Amino acid sequence: MKNHLMDMHKAQILSLFVTISFMLVHIGLYFMFREYGVTPMAYFNIGSIATYILMIPLICKKKLGIFVIVVDIEVLLHMTLAVLFTGWNSGFQISLIGMCVLLYFSEYVARTLELPYTRSIILSIIGAAAYIASFCYINDHPAPYSLPPEIESKLQIAWAVIVFMIIISFLQIFVEITFRGEEFLAHRASSDELTGLKNRYYIMDYLKRIQKSEGLKGYYVAILDIDDFKLKNDTYGHNCGDYVLKTLAGILENNPCKAMTCRWGGEEFILVGNTKYSTAEEQCELLNTLREQVENYNFTYNGQSLPTTITIGAARYEKGMSIEEWVNIADKKLYTGKYNGKNRVVV
Repeated sequence: MKNHLMDMHKAQILSLFVTISFMLVHIGLYFMFREYGVTPMAYFNIGSIATYILMIPLICKKKLGIFVIVVDIEVLLHMTLAVLFTGWNSGFQISLIGMCVLLYFSEYVARTLELPYTRSIILSIIGAAAYIASFCYINDHPAPYSLPPEIESKLQIAWAVIVFMIIISFLQIFVEITFRGEEFLAHRASSDELTGLKNRYYIMDYLKRIQKSEGLKGYYVAILDIDDFKLKNDTYGHNCGDYVLKTLAGILENNPCKAMTCRWGGEEFILVGNTKYSTAEEQCELLNTLREQVENYNFTYNGQSLPTTITIGAARYEKGMSIEEWVNIADKKLYTGKYNGKNRVVV
């Protein structure tokens, strides 16, 4: 299961927001260009408004790859022509910088949703080339139209605000995406996908952290194994085996020992508990209570009763032990219990 911040529905809503926002900007620009006699750009804005209206059904049909290319071409042409017609001081070229951020975000969305896309770097290079080319051209060729200085100042401020809003907003989204992605990877690396419990990697790291910070004195590990699990798998199938594993995981999460539980591997689980405030005998009684809970639980799969028992081997930490030696002692006690009749606790 993928864990992404962006899904198709959210991508469509965001695309519609961008479309409507850009359309409103172009409506405002149309009236401005008409007011100051920049006729070619007024007509171009009519075409731009029509383009964004046509993008709405395209977005609804999930054609987001086409939407991104059309919007990029429209912005590239509009802003380049606006600079050529009204001069560099109008500030239209600033918007090309903000488009680069939108392009890279759109590529992320397309890859996430497994949609066709055009590489952002190609479109960004084209935008940068248009920015530089228009600057060079306007230096040698005066613009045929001019806007009042006060309008140029307002336009520069407006474009700066818009571009900064785009950059800040989408970079913040990228930060959130990165953070959630790291959280997801950390969860996947430390959790067992079938049972939802912590996995072997996590528990070993957990024990090492305890050993380094406070020491392991008073701690114990208990390894438990489902008795005759292979027989259940062979008789009723692997889906039945998965049911037993997940159901047992639910019981272990609420174990009477109040110990941390993880799936060790296969049909084996491990508990890490603390006996600082209880005797070894009391802890053994709690483990035996857990064993009885499993034995008495009504495991039923497709109407078939599945009597299930576990064997537990437990070992307290002793000074000088490595974590691997400690766990190995518990493992040996587990197999002692297996060879002596199963469904028992060996400490």
